[in-house]
Amino acid sequence: MLNRLFDLIEKGGSLTPASLATQLGTSSSMVELMLEELTRRGLLKETDFQKKCDQESCGTCYLAKSCKPINQRVWSTKKQS
Repeated sequence: MLNRLFDLIEKGGSLTPASLATQLGTSSSMVELMLEELTRRGLLKETDFQKKCDQESCGTCYLAKSCKPINQRVWSTKKQS
């Protein structure tokens, strides 16, 4: 299931743990645990937007429409750096 999760993330797009859980037939909690495992293995990198997001760059950010003023966790594959 880790491979399937990684493949979904590699395809890109805005995916929530809930939407990934539906696609994988599991719970959001399990998806979050798998995301942490993939990060621990060095296959994903996590970005904390509240700490690293530059407010002036919102106009060019692809997440601007869905961004909320809370601490959001976003993962991407290491290849997309």
